[in-house]
Amino acid sequence: LDERLPLPDAPPGSAEHLVPLLPPERFFCTQGEASPRHGVLDNLLGDARYFCPYVEKFAGAADAAKDFQNELFEVLSPICMMTIKDFLRAAELTESTNITREKIDKLIEHLAEDGLATSASERTELRGVFGLGGSALEDADTERP
Repeated sequence: LDERLPLPDAPPGSAEHLVPLLPPERFFCTQGEASPRHGVLDNLLGDARYFCPYVEKFAGAADAAKDFQNELFEVLSPICMMTIKDFLRAAELTESTNITREKIDKLIEHLAEDGLATSASERTELRGVFGLGGSALEDADTERP
């Protein structure tokens, strides 16, 4: 699966016209991840190398999915908030402290230590949310697991 076949990439400009692997009107799918090399939008629910279920929609599926999402948020919201507060405390980010790049980097390190690694673009986006800048090039050299 990791070997790249000696085939040409999809022609330039085809990225705007990606074809979804599964038709979203028929299957439950993710928003998808673009694969311009292949000209497809990988909208599968999992990683095809490990586990990737195909879940076909059924009559009333939209309502059932919305109900499930609401129930899930009710259960997970308090847990997520507690977890977020723990991470912020560990990074010494409290309401009375100034948010600095160093503190955000400390938060990112704590996330990685607990198995929540971030990509270079996610770290750049997180810093940007707090108005701290930081280039993706800077992070590219220090990619974390």
